[in-house]
Amino acid sequence: MSEDAVAEQVRAACLTSGFFYLANHGIDEDLSRAVFEANRRFHERPLADKQLIKLNHWHRGYQGFGTSKLVSSARFASAATANQLESFFLRHEVPSGDPDYLTGALKGPNQWPDDEAFRDVVSRYDVAVRDVAMKLLPVFGLAVGEDRDFFLPYFQRPSTALRLIHYPPAADDQPTGS
Repeated sequence: MSEDAVAEQVRAACLTSGFFYLANHGIDEDLSRAVFEANRRFHERPLADKQLIKLNHWHRGYQGFGTSKLVSSARFASAATANQLESFFLRHEVPSGDPDYLTGALKGPNQWPDDEAFRDVVSRYDVAVRDVAMKLLPVFGLAVGEDRDFFLPYFQRPSTALRLIHYPPAADDQPTGS
């Protein structure tokens, strides 16, 4: 299918249902399975281990169960209860010599558990997902009626994030959060 045809499908989906599902994106299925397994193993670790890398100033690391809550939004009311999940955040890292390193918003170092296999698979998945997103930029440019390179200048310094989420089993009477 041509890039123009894909752009038209993306445009139609966004104007009708408001979302689309990306299939045949090229991310290796073994890598996808491995990152889901790594996520499961991370969240099975003892809480004390996960808290060693609790969310830092640059919003990277472990976010504990029930510690996030939708406060306000232009479209949604504030949540009555905290989100019933825990997660691990990582973001695109800038080199330590970059002027924004440690001073720019969200420009600090990632935090990792003491597990090289976890770091390896999650890092490879993060790069793979970012690569797919960058390949979609021309499609989005065409979908909004602009040149295929329209969005490229805005992504020279990406601010990507990957969040590995775990939803523990909930009792039937447990609040659902936001």
